[in-house]
Amino acid sequence: MNVNDILKKVLQDIVPDEKELDRAKKAEVELKKRLESLEVEYIFVGSYPRNTWIKGNLEIDVFIMFPPHLDKGEMEARGLEIGKMVLDSYEIRYAEHPYVHGKIFGVEVDVVPCYKISDPRKIKSAVDRTPFHHSWLKDKIKGKENEVRLLKKFLKSNGIYGAEYKVRGFSGYLCELLIVFFGSFLDVIRSATKWTRRTVIDVAKGEIRRGKCFFVVDPVDEKRNVAANLSIDNLARFVQLCRDFMTSPSLEYF
Repeated sequence: MNVNDILKKVLQDIVPDEKELDRAKKAEVELKKRLESLEVEYIFVGSYPRNTWIKGNLEIDVFIMFPPHLDKGEMEARGLEIGKMVLDSYEIRYAEHPYVHGKIFGVEVDVVPCYKISDPRKIKSAVDRTPFHHSWLKDKIKGKENEVRLLKKFLKSNGIYGAEYKVRGFSGYLCELLIVFFGSFLDVIRSATKWTRRTVIDVAKGEIRRGKCFFVVDPVDEKRNVAANLSIDNLARFVQLCRDFMTSPSLEYF
């Protein structure tokens, strides 16, 4: 199989089918109805509104936005209360803020409280940046959704998808930025064969340069490295995987 045939075959397995899209839409409509009955300000973020999730990995992320003058404890308490009210079943989880994870019509949902900030450089916590990420990406990723899915699947199958500490790999946001910057899955892979631990990718400026460490500049906050959680070992592993794939493409990488 040539590389294009391989990618077509992979896409057959990772693009959500009509049944999953229908489930997602019904859950979204119901969630909106419940949120609007509470008269809260909210925004859908992440892979669901941008249509970049992998089949079978559907999760809806909704951020409840509070005024920045609100006390942190009050903001968190209100956010949790809203999450409990709108979900069919729930549990409290913890990141920088506590948030509510649960389900609507069997679809996984995260309800996350955040502050509504006007300038991403003046955030009060990391989650406040996420709505800016969504605003920056939502139009730029259109038409490239399946390229994102291919990159996520490639990383997932090789154990380096996810920025959490136990993985220290590529976040979903990082994947989408790389696709916006390079244009396609294959173009990311080709470029990565030449990456080093000092490669800097400046998405907003459209340039690659050399720096002190592997750094992907966050287009909404130029001081932030989107790849900060990516370990050197996993960067090296990704570079080698890309070299091997380009030399000998195979379905086994997915």
